[in-house]
Amino acid sequence: MKNWLLAGKPKLGVVATIPQLAIAELIKSAGFDWVWIDAEHGGFNEISAATFCAINQSGPKTLVRIPDKTGTTLKRYLDIGADGIIIPQVNNIDEINEIMHWSLYPPAGERSVGIARAQGYGATLSSYITQRQYAIIIQIETKAGFHNLNEILRDDRIDGILVGPYDLSGSLGVMGQVSSPIVQDAIKEILSSCKQASIPCGIFAGNIDVANTYRDLGFDFIAIGVDASLLLESFKNIIKTTTE
Repeated sequence: MKNWLLAGKPKLGVVATIPQLAIAELIKSAGFDWVWIDAEHGGFNEISAATFCAINQSGPKTLVRIPDKTGTTLKRYLDIGADGIIIPQVNNIDEINEIMHWSLYPPAGERSVGIARAQGYGATLSSYITQRQYAIIIQIETKAGFHNLNEILRDDRIDGILVGPYDLSGSLGVMGQVSSPIVQDAIKEILSSCKQASIPCGIFAGNIDVANTYRDLGFDFIAIGVDASLLLESFKNIIKTTTE
């Protein structure tokens, strides 16, 4: 996944918050490179996230943002068989060490061995426990995470950084003002640090224009919008167009 994220053109994705089969199939049919399955703010749990991963197995890469950083949550979402997990609001190297402790099998960590979709329900267990087949993406979206980024990037167990611009704006004191110079300067600095460390860097973009700006800056993977918001905007455009 790390090499895939770095190779070629920026990888374009979308945030999925609605845990419905039709949404999964629409995302797959649209031709996105990856899908951000949101179990932090969206309606997903392990079962619905696993269903999304199964539907998209031959389509876009699946990255699941988990709801928290606890050991139980990490191992339960790792077992669903996503291409990677996104860890929200990571602030320092101590949190990274704790995440890796629960995400990696011994001797690198203390992840317990289970039989689930990730291990082919047992058929691919041997290869799965000896070679990591999932990406660990760290989300930088707080002032602390931003200031500790260079130390975080020295950890070679990390497969990518994902910027959360809205939470970052709040943490920097300008809540919701993503276009504020203080937020944009921080975003550019995060990207530059990732480039120097050869770590893939991604970001959320609320619309196509913002996504194009981030693409031109050199981000490796970009999530363009949220499924619910995109549907709402489409519906509103239909009403506007037919009533004018």
